[in-house]
Amino acid sequence: MNTQTLRLLVVEDDETLSSLISQFLTNAGYQAEVIHRGDEAIPYIIEKQPHLVLLDLMLPGADGIEVCKQVRDAYNGYIIMLTAKDSEASQLLGFEVGADDYVIKPVQPNLLLARVKAHLRHLPTQETAEAPLVIDNASRTVFVYGKDLKLTTSEFDLLAFLFEHQGETLNRQELYHALRGIDYDGLDRSIDLRVSKLRSHLRSMGLTQEVIKTVHGRGYHFVPLDQLESHHG
Repeated sequence: MNTQTLRLLVVEDDETLSSLISQFLTNAGYQAEVIHRGDEAIPYIIEKQPHLVLLDLMLPGADGIEVCKQVRDAYNGYIIMLTAKDSEASQLLGFEVGADDYVIKPVQPNLLLARVKAHLRHLPTQETAEAPLVIDNASRTVFVYGKDLKLTTSEFDLLAFLFEHQGETLNRQELYHALRGIDYDGLDRSIDLRVSKLRSHLRSMGLTQEVIKTVHGRGYHFVPLDQLESHHG
């Protein structure tokens, strides 16, 4: 994807710093906008959907944590938090409310650019945006109609394994052995719970067709992708 088509938003109240970051990103070939207040950034992010947001933690109107909370469910791009606070607690709080990455001030331009590029590398292509489901094992990312689906490690592992064996019916013994390297004890329901969560995640992203079907008495069956609708609707 051409960098000139990628829109970035810098949310930073320090006008000198925001100008420097914006200019640096522009020189790197990106479209960069600047907003100085958190409460003004919230509607902009939701409406304009920039590909990536550089979000300061300490902002007037609404701080970075509040901005992240308000936009996360409605915003499909990436959020990199910028802050002078280097404590583990503040970093964890940022991740808990949906930040994708964390950069400590003073910002090192080349490091920041490397982080930006790393995240934007995972943006969906046009083909990915039209597909109901795309799983990239190399980057461990999942796209549902072009939207990045956030999964836990165990959820991704299960979905990727079912996807790899689409069209087949896999029983719990096969799933346990593949994912955990142990035999199924006949009692543990963690696989069932994970399947239930995956179904919920996929539905919430607009994939209303049942992708993982239960075959009673046999196991789970992942519907082949060529049987799914190619357009969200």
